Amino acid sequence: MNYTLELTDVADDKIRKQIAGKLAPWLAPEQVRVLPVSGAQHEYAQALVAELDAAQIRVNIDTSSESLANRVFQAHASGVSFAVIIGNRETGAGSATLRERSGQNQALPRGQAIALLRERCKPAQ
Repeated sequence: MNYTLELTDVADDKIRKQIAGKLAPWLAPEQVRVLPVSGAQHEYAQALVAELDAAQIRVNIDTSSESLANRVFQAHASGVSFAVIIGNRETGAGSATLRERSGQNQALPRGQAIALLRERCKPAQ
C-alpha cells in the first residue's frame, strides 16, 4: 500500500473543497464555456470557439438541451471562470455576452470579448 499516495489524495481533496473549484482563470483546466441559446447560434458559437482556441484559451462549448440558466450554473459550479452566452442579439450584432463567476455580465463586440478573455486568462506574472 502506498501511504504517500493516500496522503496526497486526502490533501488534494481538502484543497479542492477549500477553493470550491474557484481557481484563478489562468489555472483553471477549462477557462471559458461557450453557451449558444439555441441551435440557430451553433455556427456562430463554433466559430467563436475556434477563435478562442487559436488565442490559446482553454474553451469548450455546451450545446445540450438543458435550459440556459442551468448550463450557466453548471459551468460556474464546475469551476469555469467565464461563460460566454450567444443568442440572437449577439449573433446579429457580432458580439458576445461574458458572464463571470461573480454573476457580472458584459456584452462586448466579438474582437473585444476575445481580447478581454485573453488578458484575463493569461498566466500571472
